[in-house]
Amino acid sequence: MVRFLPAVAMLVAMCGPISATSWPGFRGPTGDGVSLEKKLPLHWSATENVRWKTPLPEGGNSSPIVWGNRVFLTQAADKGSRRLVMCFDRTDGKLLWQRETPYLEKESTHADNPYCSATPVTDGTRVIASHGSAGMVCYDFSGKELWRKDLGKLEHIWGNASSPILYGDLCILWCSPGPRQFLLAVEKSTGQRVWEIKEPGGMKGDDKDSQSWAGSWSRRSRRVDSVCPRKGAGVGPTHRQGAVVLRWLEQAGVHVTGTC
Repeated sequence: MVRFLPAVAMLVAMCGPISATSWPGFRGPTGDGVSLEKKLPLHWSATENVRWKTPLPEGGNSSPIVWGNRVFLTQAADKGSRRLVMCFDRTDGKLLWQRETPYLEKESTHADNPYCSATPVTDGTRVIASHGSAGMVCYDFSGKELWRKDLGKLEHIWGNASSPILYGDLCILWCSPGPRQFLLAVEKSTGQRVWEIKEPGGMKGDDKDSQSWAGSWSRRSRRVDSVCPRKGAGVGPTHRQGAVVLRWLEQAGVHVTGTC
């Protein structure tokens, strides 16, 4: 099923003032997609329980994230040649700033999975986004670029959508699917690589024998969860040195979840 966000970003109005709870990354503050808010509206339409709307350049699959009075969203424009991080005012939807990373090389994806499908992540000081083959980029809340990281070419017929997570002082990203697939941890403050774990056996997905799948990461308490980054295997870092959990095992406080 196509999951494009429409060309309009919308915030659902809550009963009363805007809540102070933040939604800092994919699946929210607890990493399980569950909101801790109470008395939220259960029904809405184009006008009912909608606080504001604002136009977006194109459709997309990434999720907005929220911290304080800021809403951040990744977007692709001009057929992926411009990869954006956009920052909106949470109260009225006004675009506060927009930064872009140009990428003019050809990169495979699918019509159901536009470029910039990865959800960004924030710790309240910086926002970090993965733009696939265009690399990772980090901005402060005023839109100043703090660092960027070249990931090399990521190639798969379905494109990529793995979202970065924050764990302590690290930003962790599963770079896959494709012939090159690896788990990467960088310093969230500088973008410098701390460790990288290569996972062999990836494919481009352009033949009937290909079984590559994108990973999905979340954080709960002191665990880092991974949902099957490749069929038949799960991986996850246990500490800064990058020890790995493989083949459906749970070790050292890291929980490998899901099957494919």
